[in-house]
Amino acid sequence: MMMISRREVPQYLAIALLLALLTAGSMVVLDRPDLRSTLGSPSLLHWMGTDDLGRGVGTRIMRAAALSLGASAMAWFAAVTIGVVLGGYSAYRPGSWGAAWIRWFIVVFYTTPFFLVVVGVVGALGPGLINAYVVFALVAWAAPARQTAAMVDRLRQTTFVVATQSFGFSPAQVVRYALAPEVARPVIVASLAVLPEILAFDAALAFFGLGAPPPTPTIGRMVLEGINYMSVAWWLILFPVAVLALLCLAVRVIVQGSAR
Repeated sequence: MMMISRREVPQYLAIALLLALLTAGSMVVLDRPDLRSTLGSPSLLHWMGTDDLGRGVGTRIMRAAALSLGASAMAWFAAVTIGVVLGGYSAYRPGSWGAAWIRWFIVVFYTTPFFLVVVGVVGALGPGLINAYVVFALVAWAAPARQTAAMVDRLRQTTFVVATQSFGFSPAQVVRYALAPEVARPVIVASLAVLPEILAFDAALAFFGLGAPPPTPTIGRMVLEGINYMSVAWWLILFPVAVLALLCLAVRVIVQGSAR
């Protein structure tokens, strides 16, 4: 039986919280508009109150959190995959025709302000959840690519990598057995730190009108709509902001736990 140490408890609790939100948010049934229940305060029926159309805030937050988590995780996975492949190739084959171009693109994307690029490209493509996260993936790949390239540059000269090459291992086998085990964990753990930023940027896009269009619930749009009713319906902004902060905190706890 696997024993969980006291230091690992927050990490497992954070993972359980995110899985619960993903599951519940994907299964929850959104309320229909009910103009007789507009701006209702928290109650037993609607435990996070209702919005300006009489819809339950709690169910909408759960759906929005699940959408943000799922889409952010897919964007993060795509960014890490692209970064590891391109960064590893540019370092393992430094003399190849594409290595210099890949290194140049890594520097350009890594030094360009992340949010400005996302806002500009999403503004050109048009608002939408898919467009936003595709751009996130295409922009965020530079950090894992840079780290992968640096690690492969260092490992390529080590004794065990040179030994595998001298024994006649193919390049694919060298990558699989000598490089990948050393590179995978540090790159994944470091790149997880980008996930809270993607979650926060998703919320920020709503303020520019570039998030998912209504009636799809997103945390950013709920915060934006709640600002208009801040003086009469505090729950419309308090609960979405609290859930967004909780999501980012949970991911940070997981990152810190994985780095130990």
